[in-house]
Amino acid sequence: MDTPMKPVNLLVIGGGINGVAIARDAVRRGLSVTLLERDDIGAGTSADSTKLIHGGLRYLEYGELHLVYESLHERERLLNLAPHLVLPMRFRIPIYKQREYSRPIIGTGLLMYDVLTGLGTQLPRHKWVSKESFLRDAPHISTDGLRGGFEYSDAQVAFPERLCLENALDARDCGAEILTRHEVTGFLREDSCVVGVTATDRDTGEEKEFHAELTINAAGAWVDVVLNHLDPAIAHRMGGTRGMHLLFPRREGGPSKALYTPAQTDGRPFFVVPWREYYWVGTTDVEHRGDPDTAVPTVSECDYLLKELEYLLPGAKYTADDILYAQSGVRPLPAHNFDKPGAVTRRHIIWDHQKKDRIDGLLSIIGGKLTTYRSLAEQVVKIVYRRLERPVPSCPTRDLPLPGGGPVERPDGCDEELFAHLSSIYGSKTGDVMALAAENPELAERLDPELPDIGAQVAYAVRNEIAYHLDDVLLRRTGIGTGHTEGRGAAARAARIMADELGWDGDRRDQEIANYEKAVKQIHAVRDE
Repeated sequence: MDTPMKPVNLLVIGGGINGVAIARDAVRRGLSVTLLERDDIGAGTSADSTKLIHGGLRYLEYGELHLVYESLHERERLLNLAPHLVLPMRFRIPIYKQREYSRPIIGTGLLMYDVLTGLGTQLPRHKWVSKESFLRDAPHISTDGLRGGFEYSDAQVAFPERLCLENALDARDCGAEILTRHEVTGFLREDSCVVGVTATDRDTGEEKEFHAELTINAAGAWVDVVLNHLDPAIAHRMGGTRGMHLLFPRREGGPSKALYTPAQTDGRPFFVVPWREYYWVGTTDVEHRGDPDTAVPTVSECDYLLKELEYLLPGAKYTADDILYAQSGVRPLPAHNFDKPGAVTRRHIIWDHQKKDRIDGLLSIIGGKLTTYRSLAEQVVKIVYRRLERPVPSCPTRDLPLPGGGPVERPDGCDEELFAHLSSIYGSKTGDVMALAAENPELAERLDPELPDIGAQVAYAVRNEIAYHLDDVLLRRTGIGTGHTEGRGAAARAARIMADELGWDGDRRDQEIANYEKAVKQIHAVRDE
C-alpha cells in the first residue's frame, strides 16, 4: 500500500454531477482536493437521466416552491454558462376533457412557474395553444377529448455525461486530483473522526490510502454502499426509485416539441422528448431496494412505457420492435415511507455525520437533481470552509462558464455538418479537436460511415479528457454509443486509435472491444425481473 501523503483539505467520493461540481467549486476557492470515482466520470445516475435542465413543474403540486425557484434560476445560469450543452426547449401539455388535470389547474401552475422564473429569463413565457396547433405539431397525438393545451419553456442537456466531464476537467485544470476507477473500500479513522479512505485502483489492483481533513460522500444512489464500509448501522439514508427510458427513432408526423402529460395508468409524469435525431421516452418511478448496480431495464417497465406512448401518440404506431434500446437508473432520493414515489422530495440534504451519528470528518450528500448541481456544490463548500474554520471566500462558479462555454468559432477545414456536430459536444473547444485532425489526416476520417464523428475525438478524449477505456470514449466523451448504432460500427476503429495513443497491444485492444460490447448490453438490454 502506498505511503500516506500529506492530507488534502477535501476528499470527494463520487464522480457524478454533484461530486465533480463540489470538487470544482472547492478547488476554485483555494482548497486542495482529491476526487475518487469507482467507474468513470458521469457513468451513473447522471447518464441515466431524462436529460432535462428544468424547474420541476410538478414539484409545485407538493408545495416545494423553494426548490422550484432554485431550479429555475440555476436553469438560467446553465443556459449562460454551458450554452453548447444546455439548450432551451419548448414543452407542450395536452389538456383533455374529463381528465385529472384541468386547464385552470395547469394554467395556475404555469403562471406560478413564470413568476418564480422572474424577469431576467431569456426564455419565452407559457401560453395556451389550440387543438389545431397541437395537431399541426404532432399529427399522431390522441384527439379523443383533446381541447388544446399549454406550451412552456424549460431546457435540455443532450449530453449530461459531458456536463459532468467539463466540471471535472475544470477542477483538474485548477489543481484537483481526479482519479477514476478508484473504488473506496474502507475508511481511515482516528477514534470517532474520519481522516481519509482506502481505495483500490480497479485497473491495477493496487490498494491506496487517501488522507483528508474532510471527506464528502457524494456517491449519489450509492451513498449507502459507501457508508456500509464505515458502519452498516448508519447505511440507511437512501430510498431511491428506479427510472427507465426508451429510445425510439423519430418518424414523420412526430412532435417537434417535447410532450409532457400525466400517465393514464397511474398519473406519473410521462415525457416524449426530442433528443438528437430520436425520441427519449420516459419515465418510470419504481421503488428500488438494494444496490443500485442491480437496476436494469425490465419488461414490465417497458410494457408500461409502450402503453403510455400508445395512449398519447396512437397514430405513430410505435411497438416494441421500434425500441432502439432501453436505459435504467436509480434516483438518489432520501429514505422515505411514502406510498407514492413521485411525492418524495427532490431537494438535497447535506447530512452531517458529526451531528447525526457522532462521526466527525464526514458529510454525505443525499438527493439532489441535475439542474441544481451547482448551487448544491456552493452550499457544500461553504459548509466545508466553516468546518475547516476558515473564512468563506466568494463562490466563483456563479458566473464562470464551463470549459466549452466560451465563444465558438468554426475552424478552417471543418464543414458545416461536422462543425454543428462537434460544437454541440465541445463548444469553444471544437477548434482543439479539429487541430488534431489537421495534424493527422487519419484522425480526420469518420469512425463509422453512418455517423459524423471523427478519429480526432478519440485522440482528444485520451489526451485531454481523462479517458482510459473504450466505453469512456464511446459512451461518455462522444455520445457515439448512445445513438442508434450503440457505437458498434465505430468500436474497432476507436480502439485502434486508443491503442496507438495508450500503447495497447492487440490482445488489450480486442479485450476493450469485448468489454465494450458487454457493457452496452448490460446497460441497454431489457430483461425479465
